[in-house]
Amino acid sequence: MIQRFIGSIIIFTVFLLLLHSCEKEQFANECEGYSASIYNYGNTSADGSYKNFDGYAIFARERELDTINGGWKHDELRKGFAFTEINDFCIEKVKLIIKNIAPSISDTFNILYNLSGPVEFPTAYLFYLDGDALLDSYILLEAEEIKNWLVLDEINADTTIISGRFQLSFVSAYDREKSDDPNRPDTLHFTNGAFTAEFAPF
Repeated sequence: MIQRFIGSIIIFTVFLLLLHSCEKEQFANECEGYSASIYNYGNTSADGSYKNFDGYAIFARERELDTINGGWKHDELRKGFAFTEINDFCIEKVKLIIKNIAPSISDTFNILYNLSGPVEFPTAYLFYLDGDALLDSYILLEAEEIKNWLVLDEINADTTIISGRFQLSFVSAYDREKSDDPNRPDTLHFTNGAFTAEFAPF
């Protein structure tokens, strides 16, 4: 009887481990209803100088607060991309944002540093998160030998799916200990980036 009980515990434990190590496509469905579920579409990957990036990819219309009429004003031309990694508890842990992209196939967009707010040129940010809590942030690294770019390779007929490639480098925005990962360096490089992003209507 005891051996049968222990055997049942082992089988149940193995089942839980398999459940938490499921493929990303299956995991997305399991996270429905969570705050991060809106980001569980598309896919993206990149080789990282510290850790590789493997997550989801969406894009949406750029928007800004309408201070006169309330709500949001949407820009129908410019799009923003969000590449997101989610942990085993369906919580966002890494988010790479690329803003101010006017979709056009085969165009190379040079990504430039911007800290102050809305501008016309494309820019990017990298955040390390624990759900809604910001743990660390990185800004774009610009140097003569650094090339930050994004290329759009394919846009479907109704502009709801966009595929492309990217290369980006970031530097830590804060000179402080990284509470979530003390070993993460101040400079991060992502190369051989590729994505297929799905439109998010917000």
